[in-house]
Amino acid sequence: MPSAALDYKSRTSDRPIRARAKGDDESKIARENFARYEYVSQRGHTEWCELAMRFEDYYQGGGRQIRIEDREKMVDEFRMPIEINELSEAVNTALGYQINNRADISFRPRSQGASEEIGTALSKVAMQVADNNKLRWKESGVFSDGMIRSRGYFEIMINFDDSMKGEIRIGHLDSLDVIPDPDSKSYNPDDWADVIITRWLTLDEIEGMWGTDARKKVEANAGPYINEGDFGTETQEVPRTRFGDDDEAATTYDAYYSEGGITRVRVIDRQYWKMVNTRVVVYPSGDIRIAENVTKEKMAAWRQQGCIIINRPTKRVRWTVSTCDVLIHDDWSVMAHFSVVPYFPFFRHGRTKGLLNDGIGPQDLLNSCITAYNHAVKATANSGWLIEENSLSNMDTDDLDTEGAKPGLTIEYKRTAKNKPEKIQPNTVPTGIADLARIASEKIMKLTGQTSAMRGEGGKDQSGIAIQSMQYAAQMSLTVPLDNLAQTRELLAQRILELIQSFYDDARIFQITKPDALTGKQVTEELRINWQDETGVLLNNLTIGEYDVVITEQPSQITFQNSQFTQALDMKKAGIAIPDTILVKNSMLSNKSEIIEAMTAQKQTNPVDEAKALLLQAQAELARATTVNKNVEALFSAIRTGQIVATMPGVSTIADEVAKSAGFVDKNAAPIYPGGGPAIIDAPAPAPGSVQPPPNSTNPITPDNPAVGMDTGIESGNPEPVGA
Repeated sequence: MPSAALDYKSRTSDRPIRARAKGDDESKIARENFARYEYVSQRGHTEWCELAMRFEDYYQGGGRQIRIEDREKMVDEFRMPIEINELSEAVNTALGYQINNRADISFRPRSQGASEEIGTALSKVAMQVADNNKLRWKESGVFSDGMIRSRGYFEIMINFDDSMKGEIRIGHLDSLDVIPDPDSKSYNPDDWADVIITRWLTLDEIEGMWGTDARKKVEANAGPYINEGDFGTETQEVPRTRFGDDDEAATTYDAYYSEGGITRVRVIDRQYWKMVNTRVVVYPSGDIRIAENVTKEKMAAWRQQGCIIINRPTKRVRWTVSTCDVLIHDDWSVMAHFSVVPYFPFFRHGRTKGLLNDGIGPQDLLNSCITAYNHAVKATANSGWLIEENSLSNMDTDDLDTEGAKPGLTIEYKRTAKNKPEKIQPNTVPTGIADLARIASEKIMKLTGQTSAMRGEGGKDQSGIAIQSMQYAAQMSLTVPLDNLAQTRELLAQRILELIQSFYDDARIFQITKPDALTGKQVTEELRINWQDETGVLLNNLTIGEYDVVITEQPSQITFQNSQFTQALDMKKAGIAIPDTILVKNSMLSNKSEIIEAMTAQKQTNPVDEAKALLLQAQAELARATTVNKNVEALFSAIRTGQIVATMPGVSTIADEVAKSAGFVDKNAAPIYPGGGPAIIDAPAPAPGSVQPPPNSTNPITPDNPAVGMDTGIESGNPEPVGA
């Protein structure tokens, strides 16, 4: 019965996972697998492990930087070895930058069948995967391995321990356990021939991962080799990092070990490429997915979607797990790539380098100079004595040897002595030692790419913003390691995308936690994928389409928020309508989310703001009423003007002249008052009763004035009162 731990390596739907080989073939495959492990170990991995452990010693310090044999020799020479660990501070500065600069993973549609909506859903699922696996801490571990040892590794796979549907699991591998293809020279594992992960496991661990039958086979073959070597050695007597003390291995054969009633077995976990004829499904968009070991229902669903299922030669990953002579697992991997994703700070055609490679020499020089300086100072305090034979009366030479450096020492010598005891004048401390120590310290900082500005050690007269600007400029020394970290993030995001599209093909509900866009407070959002709505339409189908990976780096929180706050404040001072909530959101206040919520609630219930809103509304209504009133008056005046011109056509010419003299501009075709003909200034007055008076003004604001007469004035059209 295969265990859940085994399922994550070879997921199937209709049959159990089992090794394909039987009998003698299993032993042959196991021996070949172990032989490959021994070969790659001897092709440089052993030497690299030794160097990596020396890097660990230099980083951790505490007496580990000076080798044991060198320390013993100094003690025999009455010199006290001293370490001043500056490499640790340099590495921690780089690690601090990575910790404060996180990355967000998102996806952008690239091919037919892909969409912005599905890309957003994929991004949210990737966010959930990263949060579920605590990726931020896993990345810090991989980054520190790379900076210290020069190699760090992620492990990504599908796991069925917590969910029968399968979940993506991202782990942090011990770089001493991972052996890449020694003949490869590429950063991308897709170009490696194989990769080996070797672990020391107990029989109980083997049973938990691969079942009872695997345990019985391993236990039956372990007998002849138990206690052949220390399981704590990695390869060729290179000690591993562990809680216990380091023991020397009795032999270089490291397959089995038993101590305290617990048997441990070296398990070789190897992944390698093979070309094989494989059944694949071709989506209408052109995407190709492996279709091995799927149910008939899934095949029918693919055909219903318009997919084509064919056989074609495919490059696939073979996954073989064994001890030195027992085959535990041998089958095709369900993943399209190796489970290992590497990080190398400096990479050059297969050669890796970390931050400590160039710092060991200056660190050794610094330790030597400090040790020599300390020895010279001690020699000054107790340089020794010159005494005549048998000249001391209150002590002997042994007493003087032990008490001669104490303050207030009283020495009594015999009166018959020719010479009194005399203290030996010590040699002066060479000035070159201090210069060498200073040079070594400066070289450590320079060769590790660290400066005082990067550590925030600015001058007393420098502002905080100036120091932060200098820190940003100093980070240029980490450009290459950070660029390679971006490459690793890209590879990891691609693996996450492929696993989501391959295994997240059933209906699921995710709870996505993200900061609110307004307040920055963490809120929870529900996301449904591969979910059919009431009409039968499949929503958020993540299995189709091709997407580009977009890695967005979040800069240092303090520097980023300070710059955002300063820019927003400057824009507000310049008159741009920046809301107050934006300023608070980008401030460094610890409770800014609560402040924004309080500001929003206060804004909604503030009586002063409500009164201002009512006043503005009333002013707007008044402006509309005034506009309507003026428009009505203008229409009324136009009607009266038309009546006058119709009654007395001759006045229109005179009215044109008056209007032009007043500066009126006609917006229509001239004349201003049409129909009047030529002006007749001296025309006789019309006969009485031949002219009808215009209608009375009905405007309540400007009525006709009865005191003067309703038929008099310029509005009447008569030059003088009627009957005058």
